[in-house]
Amino acid sequence: MQGSVGVHGILLLAAAAVLTQCLLAAAVNTPVVQCASGTTKCTVTNAFGAFPDGSTCHVAAAAFPATEEELVRVVAGAAASGTKMKVATRLGHNFMKLSCPGGDGLVISTNALNRVVGVNAARMEITVESGVTLSELIDAAAHAGLALPHAPYWLDLTVGGLLSTGAHGSSVSGKGGAVHEYVTGMRVVTPAPASEGYAKVRVVNAGDPDLDAVKVSLGVLGVISQVTLALQPLFNRSVSFRRRGDGDLAERAVAFAGEHEFGDVVWYPARGEAVFRIDDRVATTKTNTISSGDFQNVIQSSRSTEQQQHGDVLPFQAGISVPLSRASAFIRDAQRLLDMNPGALCGGENGGILIRYVKASTAYLGKTEDSVEFDTTSCRHDGDAAMPEEMEQMALRKYGGVPHWGKNRNVAFDGAIAKFPKAGEFMKVKDAYDPDGLFSSEWSDAYADA
Repeated sequence: MQGSVGVHGILLLAAAAVLTQCLLAAAVNTPVVQCASGTTKCTVTNAFGAFPDGSTCHVAAAAFPATEEELVRVVAGAAASGTKMKVATRLGHNFMKLSCPGGDGLVISTNALNRVVGVNAARMEITVESGVTLSELIDAAAHAGLALPHAPYWLDLTVGGLLSTGAHGSSVSGKGGAVHEYVTGMRVVTPAPASEGYAKVRVVNAGDPDLDAVKVSLGVLGVISQVTLALQPLFNRSVSFRRRGDGDLAERAVAFAGEHEFGDVVWYPARGEAVFRIDDRVATTKTNTISSGDFQNVIQSSRSTEQQQHGDVLPFQAGISVPLSRASAFIRDAQRLLDMNPGALCGGENGGILIRYVKASTAYLGKTEDSVEFDTTSCRHDGDAAMPEEMEQMALRKYGGVPHWGKNRNVAFDGAIAKFPKAGEFMKVKDAYDPDGLFSSEWSDAYADA
């Protein structure tokens, strides 16, 4: 089935309405960084309005550089005084405390680093500052007749933020659905010795082995200033939906990974059914299809897990990738668990699990093999938080799953870094870029230090 953008918007909303019931998106328009006095005595939060441990991130000061030159001065000043630093994005979509440097630290906002530097149509590349949103990037590329082929489903993510946490869409075709696989160059501001002015701009281009560390960095290497991404000619996408029972989901979900370039699945355990999104690129000459740029606007409205405030509920958002080779067995075990309490997920019988596909990555902290990601949302007030937590731990411990770097509770990251064979290579780059650990934090020291 094919149709216009409007028709697809309705279909997608119907297919994935389960994902709009529990997270705290009312906090989305609240500034992530708020200061009591000018740029001092500040607090840092996220789009959900709370960190998993319920704590508040207090910082001594905030900086809002608007150019790379200003950014260099900010980092140099902090490095000269030995001040801890972390980066905060426009809306703070990371679930954990990645942006908290500690009480005496400095938070650097990328709000004003929001310019599209340029589009090179001949090379099919776009260069943007790190605070540019996915929406702004897609629009700029489309105006040049180009497209970013794969992207996460939430348009308000910033380029720097989504790269730092390894955000992705759904695909194992070609280079896969992770944005960092399309990075061809980055400019990163890091601390430097006094002889170099305490800060420097590192230019990392394709072919430089450091790029595999920088393109998924958790924000511990420095501040991303600019990113260059490879684009493709603008293309159309044909989308249809197939609703079916979940009796054979364990087999079908795995086979589906290789059948469609952009496909995903929403599984409704309480209903005993799943909705398969059949999504492929087609020639631009075909009618009744959606352009790759317009489609991203549609997909956000449906597959987004940003949701409206629901009282004082603290959401439990998990994103765990299980190796494709073990995903069928995991789904069978998950079905047995959920059969005990089909309404354990947020939304009762409308509670859903988003199933996406992720290709093995060259990034040191990227996926090590083709995987199936299971994104779940449950609410602590549902009275049975143990059920989704047991499923989360089963994916991690029994099936060798790895957590999404931008989601999950802290417990999901216990021992996670050891599952990345090239974590040691990442740490070598970290030690070279930031030998004093000024961009490290309590969280990264606990969960991302190999």
